[in-house]
Amino acid sequence: MTILTFNITLADLFVTFFTILGQLIWEVLDMRWYLSNVACKVYKVASTYAITSSNYMLVAMAIDRHEAIVRPLNPFISAKNLVLAAWAVSLLPSLPNLFIFVR
Repeated sequence: MTILTFNITLADLFVTFFTILGQLIWEVLDMRWYLSNVACKVYKVASTYAITSSNYMLVAMAIDRHEAIVRPLNPFISAKNLVLAAWAVSLLPSLPNLFIFVR
């Protein structure tokens, strides 16, 4: 359970730094992007990745708790594998932003 708690905390910190802080800077700079096209794409991918990873960590935690209740002596998957899967699957909805957003 501690590995899940640590990773959801990390994912929420990513949301804070990439999404909330980035949006705040965007609002302060009069909604103009002053950096390069590559920086725009990296920011949008990181922002989407942060949001989806936070959500998928909650799903991983729910799956872990479900398995702990339903099969207390026979876990089908470890928390470490759930966390790795959540981080990996979070990348899938983020990748289209490389092709969609342009400065």
